[in-house]
Amino acid sequence: MRTQRTAQADARTAQLLREQDGLISRDQLAGEGLDDAARRRRIRADILVPVLPGVYRSSVTRESWRQFVRATWMWLRGRGVLSHLTSASLLGLVDSEMFPVEVTTSTHSLKAPSERVIVHRVKSLEQRDARLLDGMGITTPLRTVVDLAGSMPQGRFEFVLDEARRRRLVAERPLREVLDRLACKGRAGIKMLRHILDAGELSLPVPGSPFERRFIQFLDRRSLPEAERQFVIEDQAGKFVARVDFAYPQLKVAIECDSRKHHFGRGDWERDLERHSRLSALGWLVIHISWECSSTDPMSSRHSSVEPSGSRRFCDHKPGAMRRLTVNEAVKHMVGTRETGGLGPRAD
Repeated sequence: MRTQRTAQADARTAQLLREQDGLISRDQLAGEGLDDAARRRRIRADILVPVLPGVYRSSVTRESWRQFVRATWMWLRGRGVLSHLTSASLLGLVDSEMFPVEVTTSTHSLKAPSERVIVHRVKSLEQRDARLLDGMGITTPLRTVVDLAGSMPQGRFEFVLDEARRRRLVAERPLREVLDRLACKGRAGIKMLRHILDAGELSLPVPGSPFERRFIQFLDRRSLPEAERQFVIEDQAGKFVARVDFAYPQLKVAIECDSRKHHFGRGDWERDLERHSRLSALGWLVIHISWECSSTDPMSSRHSSVEPSGSRRFCDHKPGAMRRLTVNEAVKHMVGTRETGGLGPRAD
């Protein structure tokens, strides 16, 4: 028989479920006066569904990645923090919400409660390497970046570092300090991250989009000279004309990486044409790369001899004309077809 006390406990439990993405812990149930017998009755009645040891969800809520992340945090009970790609997802550094959920702990006896959870064990986890986000403990942006340097290929890691810079979550000096503090013999990613910092990457303009980073990697793969990023072009009177994604000023070659996000409507297209006409009038050659080029790594050599149905193309805007270039043609523009001598492979 349902008593007034039970009804009050259920009402408080419902409030907790609403505040916690449809989740509640065993300790919270006990705190509301619902003992193990009451918990088991609610499980049998399909009111509560076990998610992880000691964590339950309301059966009327839809399962989601974020709900499982919070369930993992509740299961930890302060014995660690959400980390690596999970922290990166919560911080907005990566778009995808993926399993398994990753946590870092200094409790060496802690074992993963599910195949959807990865436990990273460290000797110590300092408070300064953790923060709260939406009521969940996660690694700080700086710690997350250092962790990811050791768990993903450099090509993918560079995209994460770019996004952290765009969001102003990292800077060179504090990143070096965390790197030096965490560096130990054999720790993965330390050498790679030091190389990136020593090369001056964080002193350069951050790429405006993942597509621009892909183009930087394209130049590196082909051993082409680095282009100047976010280059401002002025006319003879010193008046601003345009800021281009990449440029070789000595050759008056500009490269524009037009993602769908920034160049979508007809108005954008017409403004780009006007802008490119002004650049062409100043003697600049503009190599224009469309968003579609980025979908399947079009800048790798395996795409250089084929051109499927209107995609993976470069555009070359010249006065009075606009024609499309294949990948091979675009590379020829960059490596040697300009009257001024072109670009040669860089001397490493």
